[in-house]
Amino acid sequence: ARCKGRERVGLFDDNPDFDAKMMLNTRRTLAQYADSRGRARKEREGRGGPAAAATAKAAAANPNAPDRVRYAHMEGTVGIPVFHCPGLDRRHPLAKRLVNRKAAKAEKPLFFSYEDLKESWNDTRGRVTDEVRASMPQNPPEVEVYNLMDVVTSIDRDQWRVARRGQLRREQVMDSVLSKLSFVPFIGKLAGSENAKAPATAGGKTSGLEQVVFVPSSRNVNAKERTSNIGGSKARLRPMRPWGKDM
Repeated sequence: ARCKGRERVGLFDDNPDFDAKMMLNTRRTLAQYADSRGRARKEREGRGGPAAAATAKAAAANPNAPDRVRYAHMEGTVGIPVFHCPGLDRRHPLAKRLVNRKAAKAEKPLFFSYEDLKESWNDTRGRVTDEVRASMPQNPPEVEVYNLMDVVTSIDRDQWRVARRGQLRREQVMDSVLSKLSFVPFIGKLAGSENAKAPATAGGKTSGLEQVVFVPSSRNVNAKERTSNIGGSKARLRPMRPWGKDM
Protein backbone atom coordinates (compact mmCIF):
# COMPACT_ATOMS: atom_id res chain seq x y z
CA ALA A 1 0.00 0.00 0.00
CA ARG A 2 3.00 2.31 0.44
CA CYS A 3 4.43 1.42 -2.96
CA LYS A 4 4.17 3.56 -6.04
CA GLY A 5 1.09 2.76 -8.14
CA ARG A 6 -1.14 1.50 -5.32
CA GLU A 7 -4.13 2.86 -7.24
CA ARG A 8 -3.64 0.00 -9.75
CA VAL A 9 -4.94 -2.47 -7.15
CA GLY A 10 -7.79 -0.28 -5.91
CA LEU A 11 -6.17 1.59 -2.98
CA PHE A 12 -7.33 5.21 -3.11
CA ASP A 13 -7.32 6.45 0.48
CA ASP A 14 -5.52 9.73 1.12
CA ASN A 15 -3.49 8.04 3.86
CA PRO A 16 -1.26 5.19 2.61
CA ASP A 17 -0.96 3.85 6.17
CA PHE A 18 -4.72 3.32 6.27
CA ASP A 19 -4.54 1.34 3.02
CA ALA A 20 -1.68 -0.73 4.44
CA LYS A 21 -3.71 -1.65 7.53
CA MET A 22 -6.81 -2.32 5.43
CA MET A 23 -4.96 -4.88 3.29
CA LEU A 24 -4.23 -6.91 6.44
CA ASN A 25 -7.93 -7.55 7.04
CA THR A 26 -9.95 -10.57 5.97
CA ARG A 27 -11.35 -10.95 2.47
CA ARG A 28 -14.85 -10.23 3.74
CA THR A 29 -13.76 -6.92 5.28
CA LEU A 30 -11.89 -5.99 2.10
CA ALA A 31 -14.96 -6.77 0.00
CA GLN A 32 -17.16 -4.58 2.21
CA TYR A 33 -14.65 -1.71 2.06
CA ALA A 34 -14.32 -1.99 -1.72
CA ASP A 35 -18.11 -2.04 -2.09
CA SER A 36 -18.45 1.18 -0.09
CA ARG A 37 -15.74 2.87 -2.17
CA GLY A 38 -17.42 1.73 -5.36
CA ARG A 39 -20.79 3.15 -4.32
CA ALA A 40 -19.15 6.47 -3.42
CA ARG A 41 -17.45 6.61 -6.84
CA LYS A 42 -20.72 5.94 -8.68
CA GLU A 43 -22.45 8.69 -6.68
CA ARG A 44 -19.73 11.17 -7.63
CA GLU A 45 -19.95 10.19 -11.29
CA GLY A 46 -23.75 10.43 -11.22
CA ARG A 47 -23.68 13.96 -9.84
CA GLY A 48 -21.33 15.10 -12.62
CA GLY A 49 -23.55 13.86 -15.46
CA PRO A 50 -22.52 12.44 -18.86
CA ALA A 51 -20.21 15.37 -19.64
CA ALA A 52 -18.16 14.80 -16.49
CA ALA A 53 -18.00 11.06 -17.22
CA ALA A 54 -16.71 11.72 -20.75
CA THR A 55 -14.09 14.14 -19.40
CA ALA A 56 -12.92 11.60 -16.81
CA LYS A 57 -12.69 8.89 -19.49
CA ALA A 58 -10.60 11.14 -21.74
CA ALA A 59 -8.31 12.04 -18.83
CA ALA A 60 -7.85 8.35 -17.93
CA ALA A 61 -6.79 7.60 -21.53
CA ASN A 62 -3.87 10.04 -21.22
CA PRO A 63 -0.71 8.01 -20.46
CA ASN A 64 0.85 11.04 -18.72
CA ALA A 65 -2.06 11.44 -16.29
CA PRO A 66 -1.50 10.65 -12.58
CA ASP A 67 -2.23 7.10 -11.46
CA ARG A 68 -5.16 8.36 -9.41
CA VAL A 69 -6.79 9.53 -12.65
CA ARG A 70 -5.68 6.74 -15.00
CA TYR A 71 -6.87 3.99 -12.67
CA ALA A 72 -9.97 5.68 -11.32
CA HIS A 73 -12.00 2.73 -12.60
CA MET A 74 -10.27 0.51 -10.02
CA GLU A 75 -11.82 2.36 -7.09
CA GLY A 76 -14.31 -0.04 -5.58
CA THR A 77 -12.41 -3.17 -6.63
CA VAL A 78 -9.44 -5.05 -5.18
CA GLY A 79 -6.68 -6.20 -7.54
CA ILE A 80 -4.03 -8.89 -7.07
CA PRO A 81 -0.77 -7.04 -6.33
CA VAL A 82 2.62 -8.00 -7.78
CA PHE A 83 5.75 -6.03 -6.86
CA HIS A 84 8.69 -4.91 -8.98
CA CYS A 85 11.99 -3.26 -8.07
CA PRO A 86 14.21 -2.06 -10.96
CA GLY A 87 17.32 -2.85 -8.92
CA LEU A 88 16.50 -6.57 -9.04
CA ASP A 89 16.41 -6.81 -12.85
CA ARG A 90 19.11 -9.21 -13.95
CA ARG A 91 20.87 -10.83 -16.89
CA HIS A 92 22.23 -14.34 -16.99
CA PRO A 93 26.01 -14.92 -17.08
CA LEU A 94 27.64 -14.63 -20.49
CA ALA A 95 28.46 -18.35 -20.68
CA LYS A 96 24.83 -19.30 -20.12
CA ARG A 97 23.67 -16.73 -22.66
CA LEU A 98 25.97 -18.22 -25.29
CA VAL A 99 24.73 -21.77 -24.65
CA ASN A 100 21.01 -21.12 -24.10
CA ARG A 101 19.32 -18.71 -26.48
CA LYS A 102 16.37 -18.22 -24.09
CA ALA A 103 18.75 -16.96 -21.41
CA ALA A 104 19.92 -14.08 -23.62
CA LYS A 105 17.06 -11.79 -22.60
CA ALA A 106 17.04 -9.82 -19.37
CA GLU A 107 14.59 -10.73 -16.62
CA LYS A 108 12.22 -8.42 -14.75
CA PRO A 109 10.94 -10.31 -11.70
CA LEU A 110 7.43 -9.58 -10.40
CA PHE A 111 7.03 -10.82 -6.83
CA PHE A 112 3.72 -11.96 -5.38
CA SER A 113 5.08 -11.20 -1.90
CA TYR A 114 6.70 -7.94 -0.81
CA GLU A 115 8.61 -9.84 1.90
CA ASP A 116 10.19 -12.05 -0.78
CA LEU A 117 11.21 -8.94 -2.70
CA LYS A 118 12.94 -7.55 0.39
CA GLU A 119 14.65 -10.89 1.02
CA SER A 120 15.87 -11.00 -2.57
CA TRP A 121 17.18 -7.44 -2.20
CA ASN A 122 19.07 -8.38 0.98
CA ASP A 123 20.55 -11.45 -0.75
CA THR A 124 21.69 -9.25 -3.64
CA ARG A 125 23.34 -6.80 -1.24
CA GLY A 126 25.09 -9.70 0.48
CA ARG A 127 26.62 -11.03 -2.75
CA VAL A 128 28.09 -7.77 -4.11
CA THR A 129 31.36 -6.14 -3.14
CA ASP A 130 31.61 -3.65 -0.26
CA GLU A 131 31.97 -0.74 -2.68
CA VAL A 132 28.76 -1.63 -4.51
CA ARG A 133 26.95 -2.42 -1.26
CA ALA A 134 27.71 1.07 0.04
CA SER A 135 25.76 2.58 -2.87
CA MET A 136 22.73 0.31 -2.30
CA PRO A 137 20.16 1.47 0.28
CA GLN A 138 19.10 -0.79 3.12
CA ASN A 139 15.55 -1.16 1.79
CA PRO A 140 14.65 -1.72 -1.88
CA PRO A 141 13.99 1.63 -3.58
CA GLU A 142 11.39 2.58 -6.22
CA VAL A 143 9.18 -0.45 -5.58
CA GLU A 144 6.09 -0.37 -7.80
CA VAL A 145 2.94 -2.41 -7.44
CA TYR A 146 1.01 -3.69 -10.46
CA ASN A 147 -2.29 -5.47 -10.89
CA LEU A 148 -1.70 -9.08 -11.93
CA MET A 149 -4.69 -9.09 -14.28
CA ASP A 150 -3.41 -5.97 -16.08
CA VAL A 151 0.03 -7.55 -16.50
CA VAL A 152 -1.34 -10.86 -17.82
CA THR A 153 -3.70 -9.06 -20.21
CA SER A 154 -0.86 -6.87 -21.49
CA ILE A 155 1.38 -9.91 -22.02
CA ASP A 156 -1.36 -11.70 -23.94
CA ARG A 157 -1.99 -8.64 -26.10
CA ASP A 158 1.75 -8.20 -26.72
CA GLN A 159 2.15 -11.84 -27.77
CA TRP A 160 -0.75 -11.45 -30.20
CA ARG A 161 0.92 -8.38 -31.73
CA VAL A 162 4.21 -10.25 -32.14
CA ALA A 163 2.43 -13.16 -33.83
CA ARG A 164 0.47 -10.77 -36.03
CA ARG A 165 3.66 -8.94 -37.06
CA GLY A 166 5.20 -12.24 -38.11
CA GLN A 167 2.10 -13.13 -40.11
CA LEU A 168 2.08 -9.79 -41.90
CA ARG A 169 5.79 -10.11 -42.65
CA ARG A 170 5.22 -13.51 -44.24
CA GLU A 171 2.33 -12.11 -46.26
CA GLN A 172 4.53 -9.27 -47.53
CA VAL A 173 7.18 -11.76 -48.66
CA MET A 174 4.52 -13.78 -50.44
CA ASP A 175 3.15 -10.62 -52.07
CA SER A 176 6.60 -9.69 -53.37
CA VAL A 177 7.01 -13.16 -54.88
CA LEU A 178 3.55 -13.05 -56.48
CA SER A 179 4.16 -9.58 -57.88
CA LYS A 180 7.21 -10.83 -59.77
CA LEU A 181 5.03 -13.51 -61.37
CA SER A 182 2.13 -11.17 -62.05
CA PHE A 183 2.53 -11.64 -65.85
CA VAL A 184 0.63 -14.91 -65.35
CA PRO A 185 -3.07 -13.92 -65.39
CA PHE A 186 -4.19 -16.08 -62.47
CA ILE A 187 -1.22 -15.15 -60.28
CA GLY A 188 -1.59 -11.45 -61.13
CA LYS A 189 -5.20 -11.50 -60.00
CA LEU A 190 -4.21 -13.30 -56.79
CA ALA A 191 -1.45 -10.79 -56.04
CA GLY A 192 -3.87 -7.90 -56.47
CA SER A 193 -6.33 -9.35 -53.98
CA GLU A 194 -3.56 -10.01 -51.44
CA ASN A 195 -2.27 -6.44 -51.70
CA ALA A 196 -5.75 -5.08 -51.19
CA LYS A 197 -6.31 -6.89 -47.90
CA ALA A 198 -2.83 -6.57 -46.37
CA PRO A 199 -2.80 -3.83 -43.67
CA ALA A 200 0.21 -1.82 -42.63
CA THR A 201 2.62 -3.55 -40.26
CA ALA A 202 3.19 -2.36 -36.73
CA GLY A 203 6.51 -1.08 -35.49
CA GLY A 204 9.19 -3.57 -34.55
CA LYS A 205 9.80 -2.16 -31.07
CA THR A 206 9.45 -4.57 -28.15
CA SER A 207 7.41 -3.59 -25.09
CA GLY A 208 9.64 -5.31 -22.52
CA LEU A 209 6.82 -7.60 -21.39
CA GLU A 210 8.70 -10.60 -22.77
CA GLN A 211 11.20 -10.08 -19.92
CA VAL A 212 8.62 -10.45 -17.15
CA VAL A 213 9.19 -13.39 -14.78
CA PHE A 214 6.66 -14.16 -12.02
CA VAL A 215 8.13 -15.14 -8.63
CA PRO A 216 5.63 -17.11 -6.52
CA SER A 217 5.25 -16.50 -2.81
CA SER A 218 7.73 -18.49 -0.75
CA ARG A 219 4.96 -19.36 1.72
CA ASN A 220 2.94 -21.00 -1.04
CA VAL A 221 6.00 -22.90 -2.25
CA ASN A 222 6.73 -24.18 1.27
CA ALA A 223 3.10 -25.21 1.72
CA LYS A 224 3.21 -27.14 -1.57
CA GLU A 225 6.41 -28.91 -0.50
CA ARG A 226 4.90 -29.85 2.87
CA THR A 227 1.81 -31.21 1.15
CA SER A 228 3.96 -33.22 -1.27
CA ASN A 229 6.00 -34.67 1.60
CA ILE A 230 2.86 -35.68 3.50
CA GLY A 231 1.37 -37.26 0.39
CA GLY A 232 -2.22 -38.19 -0.25
CA SER A 233 -2.52 -40.47 2.82
CA LYS A 234 -2.76 -43.47 0.51
CA ALA A 235 -0.58 -46.53 0.88
CA ARG A 236 1.89 -47.06 -1.94
CA LEU A 237 1.98 -50.84 -1.38
CA ARG A 238 -0.29 -53.26 -3.16
CA PRO A 239 -3.25 -54.53 -1.10
CA MET A 240 -2.21 -57.59 0.90
CA ARG A 241 -3.88 -60.90 0.11
CA PRO A 242 -4.65 -63.67 2.57
CA TRP A 243 -2.00 -66.36 2.53
CA GLY A 244 -2.80 -69.17 0.17
CA LYS A 245 -5.67 -67.43 -1.65
CA ASP A 246 -3.59 -66.75 -4.75
CA MET A 247 -2.47 -70.31 -5.17
